[in-house]
Amino acid sequence: MTGKILLAATLALALAGTAAAKTTSKVIGHGTTLKGGKISYASATARSPKTVSAKVVATPKQTVKLQWSVICTKGGSTDADAYNSSTTPSTGVSSLVSGKSLQLKLPFVRPNSCAITVYSTLAKKGKQVLEVLQD
Repeated sequence: MTGKILLAATLALALAGTAAAKTTSKVIGHGTTLKGGKISYASATARSPKTVSAKVVATPKQTVKLQWSVICTKGGSTDADAYNSSTTPSTGVSSLVSGKSLQLKLPFVRPNSCAITVYSTLAKKGKQVLEVLQD
């Protein structure tokens, strides 16, 4: 009996540690579902991000296609045409299972800010919730 209590306590502590580790991400953007329901998009601005990611929860659970763009700047000045030479894009297409998150590639380390756009497409009819997260 004592062994079962010890095992239950150990599992509870492990799950609490995992939950605490995952709460560091901040939601900075929410998706908007387009007409028809299979496509959703979200856009957000991340200030001094360490990482950015996208998460999709689909009902029923299914594979989701993500198309994303992350455009970051390190700061610096802009010229008369509003051009900043430190502005760099990073784009990609990936598939993931509903409920998982995908870390999006930053174009360089320690940007001052990033503009993020994500489109998610369901494999079949359903509902979805799309979020953009920042650490």
